[in-house]
Amino acid sequence: MALLYRSGPARRQRSAASEARRGNLEGEWWTLGGGGTVWDSMAYDPKLDLLYVGAGNGSPWNQHYRSPGGGDNLYIDSIIALKPESGEYVWHYQTTPGDTWDSTPPST
Repeated sequence: MALLYRSGPARRQRSAASEARRGNLEGEWWTLGGGGTVWDSMAYDPKLDLLYVGAGNGSPWNQHYRSPGGGDNLYIDSIIALKPESGEYVWHYQTTPGDTWDSTPPST
C-alpha cells in the first residue's frame, strides 16, 4: 500500500485539501518552507481503522519568517488521523498553534 498525505499545502496544487492546509499560512510561505514534517511517529489503531501521524514543527521553525502574517499554521505540531486505505483526513489535534519554539511535541 502507498499512502500520500501532505501535512502542508502544495504550492501549485489547487484542491480543497490543499486550500484547507494553506488557509492558516500567510505571505510567501513556499520560499522558506511551510508545513510540519512527518518523520516516523505513526501508529495504527485496528479497531478504529485509523492511522495516527505526528507532524512536527514548521520550516523554518521561527513563525515570523515562515508565516509573517500569523495564523495557526494548520497541521504543524499536530496529531493527524487518517484512513489508511485512502489517506482520507479524519481529524487533527494541534498541540502548539503557530509554533515558533521548534517544539515538535507530537513527534516525540
